[in-house]
Amino acid sequence: MRQLTHILILTAALLMTACDDFFDKRDDSQAIDEQRFFSDESAFRQAMTDAYIQLRDTTLYGGTLTLTLLEQAAGTLTPFDATTEVAAREGLTAPQVKARLDSTKTAAERVINACNHIVAAATPQQLKTDEVRMAVGEAYALRAALRFDLCRLQVVPDDVLPTVESDLSTAATLLRDSDPLVTTTSQTTVPVGRQDRRLRTMMFNWYAVKALQARIALWQGRYDDVLTAADSVMAPLETLAERYRVFYYMQPGKYGADFCFSREFLFGIATLPAGFPALSDRLFAELGVRTTSRLHTIYTDAADIRYRAWFRQSADGNGYTMARKFGSETLLSGYVVSATGSEMQLPASIPYIKIGEVALMAAEALNETGHPTEALTQIEQLRQTRGIETAPVQQTVAATADREAVRQLIMAERERELFGEGQLYYYYQRERK
Repeated sequence: MRQLTHILILTAALLMTACDDFFDKRDDSQAIDEQRFFSDESAFRQAMTDAYIQLRDTTLYGGTLTLTLLEQAAGTLTPFDATTEVAAREGLTAPQVKARLDSTKTAAERVINACNHIVAAATPQQLKTDEVRMAVGEAYALRAALRFDLCRLQVVPDDVLPTVESDLSTAATLLRDSDPLVTTTSQTTVPVGRQDRRLRTMMFNWYAVKALQARIALWQGRYDDVLTAADSVMAPLETLAERYRVFYYMQPGKYGADFCFSREFLFGIATLPAGFPALSDRLFAELGVRTTSRLHTIYTDAADIRYRAWFRQSADGNGYTMARKFGSETLLSGYVVSATGSEMQLPASIPYIKIGEVALMAAEALNETGHPTEALTQIEQLRQTRGIETAPVQQTVAATADREAVRQLIMAERERELFGEGQLYYYYQRERK
């Protein structure tokens, strides 16, 4: 009852009339209302809320695209059913696995269709208001994100990428002058009728769009474009005073109960306690899912806060689990401040894209364009926030001055940074090309 009370208070205080059920009780599989009449600003925000809720469904990022298929295919977590057994052996091309991905494609297309409705509904007059511009910008970004992931999963053809890039360009234009993350640098409370800046990290904000542009450019080997997009994302870490930063690197010893380090998420998908956290608890406590033997080859430094925060030896002593990273222990305290000044508690988000990945994309782009020293700086900055000694990195690069050596360092750090988040499968596939 207390947890439900937190959710209801959060609903009323944070989103006001613009988005009154972002963290409500609805089942994650509830249908999107595609016939919504877009008569005012709140209708656009509500329609986007419906789309975001669908993202946490178990056929999308609330399961298949993270803990219940892609991590088994990547070889980081052990299988727990017949389909994940096949995925672990054969990847995602086996017929049995493709059947599960068909459900993912159907769910993604439903959200894309909802985004199409939002984009088509906005009139030129409505687009003059910040709230509608934000919602429509997010719709462009979200359908681009889903299409790109379907492309990477090889369930849609590569020729969708020009449309994806066009959508992201439009999203960036719409959000640049309407997103509070960009237009406001000191807001700490919620004015009536406006969105809290910190809540924006649970929506497809301008910085998340730029990060996704970097991800797509890296996928295509367009390193100059990677750097341009990544620089936009990392700028607030260098130019804003710490108290005004909405996303930032967690420092060793300061993560509290935020075991997934969600303050680093540029965009994380909000999930109720009965959703992704409960799935994590079930997988690791009930179904016996463990990390594979690769865990200790990936995390070579026991001081790494990712290793210390995310993994625990299983109760039966048979291997390690990742129970704490996304499980019910992971709750955020004081992440959002309401209009009354009181702090709220939010469930952990499902990661979609975060600053650590962007830093490593920038490092790769720098290395591949002949700037290994600058690439090393990016790696060192990330490692320092993880409590890892940087001297071995410096020595390795100094001794070799070799592009391939830096590539290996970047990939090793990527494995540590993205473990369990559904992204490593794609990076491994890219390495095999």
